[in-house]
Amino acid sequence: MLKKSKSKTVVIASILGVILIATISILLWFFNRKFDVTFDLNNGAKEETIQVKYNNLLNQKDIKGKEDLGEDFIDWYEVVEVKNGKDVLAKDPFNFKTKITKNVKLKAIYSETVETITITFDSNGGSKVEPVTINKGVELSLPENPTKDGFKFITWEDKNGTPIYNNVLLSEDTTLYAKGTKISYSVSVGAAEHGTATVSANTAYYGDSVTFTFTPEDATWELYGWYSDEGLTQLVSESN
Repeated sequence: MLKKSKSKTVVIASILGVILIATISILLWFFNRKFDVTFDLNNGAKEETIQVKYNNLLNQKDIKGKEDLGEDFIDWYEVVEVKNGKDVLAKDPFNFKTKITKNVKLKAIYSETVETITITFDSNGGSKVEPVTINKGVELSLPENPTKDGFKFITWEDKNGTPIYNNVLLSEDTTLYAKGTKISYSVSVGAAEHGTATVSANTAYYGDSVTFTFTPEDATWELYGWYSDEGLTQLVSESN
């Protein structure tokens, strides 16, 4: 029994040792990973790529500035994605105090290459929407939808009637037009006492007029009023 106990202890110790070594190996791999930081000089020169350890900062000596790229250089912007073959840049310059935890591509921007576009919004009679100016190559974040009495907002459209959605990539000054639909209401009339009641339309849009008509069963009855509830407490009108 003693030999079997010692044998089990050795096996357990071996297993724990293997687990410990595996854990240490994984942790060493995780914290020693390296990521590519690619610099697109955006001046015809070849891209430069350096490797940075996980959760480390870029070395200042690897960051080119005006002394390397010229007085027209403005800043480095991260390429957040490529859409339709064009780089989509972050809205703000890259913060070099950011610790690297993934592959990153940075693009040099120069004063002669920084173009802005202005997006103007025509709300078609709705609440005013201020124009937005963004750097060319940056996705558009649409503003809050306009409001208009009697209308439900659907989408923004360009001059060709093409719907424009959030995070679209526009390449020139553009006017967007609000598209909405009139809010419709169902109209009905209940039973009338001592006569018949009719309405000129069963569906009406905001601002439309409808006509309610009461026809008494004989000349001894006349209309007292129209009510919006069955309990006859909410008087709407006293005449047809």
